[in-house]
Amino acid sequence: SIVENSNKYKGRSFGYSIGLDLGTTFRLGKKTKGGFYAGAAFTVSNFTANVNNINDYAISFSDSNGKKVERVYNIDRISQKAKFTDLTIPVYFNVESKVNQKINLVFDIGAKMYVSLDRMCGNAFAEGIVDGESFTSVYVDSASATSSKYDASLFFNAGVDYVIVP
Repeated sequence: SIVENSNKYKGRSFGYSIGLDLGTTFRLGKKTKGGFYAGAAFTVSNFTANVNNINDYAISFSDSNGKKVERVYNIDRISQKAKFTDLTIPVYFNVESKVNQKINLVFDIGAKMYVSLDRMCGNAFAEGIVDGESFTSVYVDSASATSSKYDASLFFNAGVDYVIVP
């Protein structure tokens, strides 16, 4: 069992994305048009996590002899930074159908490929007291080296566009 009396989490994140889709449209009927599109988007995400003052965090378990053991943690600080840079390449087909002068139904179906350009997860640092003894630890993150460089997904979007200004 795990008992936690205090957990103070603080984090910061920042990111941006810029992209461009190019394509062509064509008529499918009197009130319907379609289009093929392809594009690219560049995304950078930064994240910093800090957990401060985890007091009296206790873990209870039984050892190999069946004796109940409780370990009490008082952690002053845990912190880690991460940065991800990705390229997304969408290819999709779009259909837009006019219901009336102000409402359009919109459908997209396609695929996206994700390319990891850079993944950096910094080492996690922790310091505090466990069962009355001080500790300072550095946890080396190996996820950056083992993360997949490529990924892909299929998608379907449906929506309604409402025209405010004709």
